[in-house]
Amino acid sequence: MNLVDSSEPDAVRRDEVRRHYAERVVLTTAVCHEARREQAGGDYRRVVAALSMLRYWIYEAYDISANELNEEFTHGLHDVALAKYCPDFLLELTLGGKVCNAYAWLMTADAGVEFERDLKDLEAALDRFFAEATAPQFDARSSR
Repeated sequence: MNLVDSSEPDAVRRDEVRRHYAERVVLTTAVCHEARREQAGGDYRRVVAALSMLRYWIYEAYDISANELNEEFTHGLHDVALAKYCPDFLLELTLGGKVCNAYAWLMTADAGVEFERDLKDLEAALDRFFAEATAPQFDARSSR
C-alpha cells in the first residue's frame, strides 16, 4: 500500500523512498543469496537471473541505459535520501552492490589469471556481505 497523504511532514516522501530502496534491497540480496548457493553447487543461472532482474530494475528506476554505467550495481547509493530514510538498508545495499559488481566482472572475465582474480574478489565480497550485512541485528530470528 502506498502512502498518498499524511498530516506528518515528509511522511509521503519517506514512504516513497523506503518503497524504492526496499525493492532494491530485496533484489540485491537475492543476488547475494543465489551467488552463495552457487558456491555450494547450485545452478549459476539463478544468479544470472537475479542479477538480470536487478540490472533491469536499476535501469528503469534511474532512467539510464547500460552504456551510462560502470559500477552499475552501486549506482545511486550516494543518494542523501537513502541515508536519511533508509539507514537500515544502506549496509546491505553497499556490500550487496559490491557482490553484484564482482559477479558481473566475473561473468566477463577471460580464462586464466583474470578469472581467478575476479573469482577471489567475488568470494571476498560475499564473505564480507554475509559477515557484516547479515549480522544478528539483521536476523529476525535473533529477536526471539
